Amino acid sequence: MNILETRGSRPRPKLDEIGFVISKYRFDGDFPVVPLPPHCPYLEQDLEKDCSVGFHHLRLRKTGPVPVIVVCECSTHGKGFSLFPPGGMPYARTRWCPAGSGGESLRVVEDEPPPGADRELPEGLVAYVPTYPGAAIDEGRGVLWPTGSSWEESPGDTRSRRETQVRRSLRSLRVLGVDGSEIGEGDRLRMSELLGIPLAELRALEEDLLPTGEKGAPRSRGLAVGAALEALPEVNPRCLAHRLGVAGYLAGVWGPPWVFDARRGTFTTEPFRRDGREVVAM
Repeated sequence: MNILETRGSRPRPKLDEIGFVISKYRFDGDFPVVPLPPHCPYLEQDLEKDCSVGFHHLRLRKTGPVPVIVVCECSTHGKGFSLFPPGGMPYARTRWCPAGSGGESLRVVEDEPPPGADRELPEGLVAYVPTYPGAAIDEGRGVLWPTGSSWEESPGDTRSRRETQVRRSLRSLRVLGVDGSEIGEGDRLRMSELLGIPLAELRALEEDLLPTGEKGAPRSRGLAVGAALEALPEVNPRCLAHRLGVAGYLAGVWGPPWVFDARRGTFTTEPFRRDGREVVAM
């Protein structure tokens, strides 16, 4: 069964109706060179119609994995869809995992910890510091982002707002399957299998979380996210981006992801083949 058909029956948020496509990016100067899919991802739901996909516009990003996002439109089905680079997800100003726009692994070196850090990070977490879950990693080492700044006062500064840090930490807990309060048991079990983290381990991390607002809650969130990230198996960064994309869908954070394989001109939604081997698309 297609993984995108296994979502639980609970009400879905409005944003969850919008799907997106993950595709490799390369740049000619500042202009993205991205192969357009021969058909839209909605074709699987409507096989009687042939697609007519074309470039629609470029969406500028103040921050994020790439400066612009390519938006396509299928005139046959009357629907548009965005092409996100590996690690890029909807509604995020930065990548979710250390995957480059071409699907390559990103190497990150932290010369020295930021002011306020009270412990060194394990080597496996350093690469996640500049990513979306990096907000929680900072909380786990005692680094709370400044309050009172706005995007206008510090444009492009993703580390300027404490509210942003809390929001990213809470969302990271959901996408990694640690916070299961709004996730059905079937979906959470699928997330556990998908991410390669035993469900018992996710539940144990959740039990150690302190309620938001309590003293020590930020550190408990950060330590839980850090432990979950360290528990992820070492895989190709493109596969990791795909896994996190599907996990976020199962958690109800964003819509269904499709991965576009430009070599074959096809989409895939399932990170694993029937024999259990990983699908390395793109």
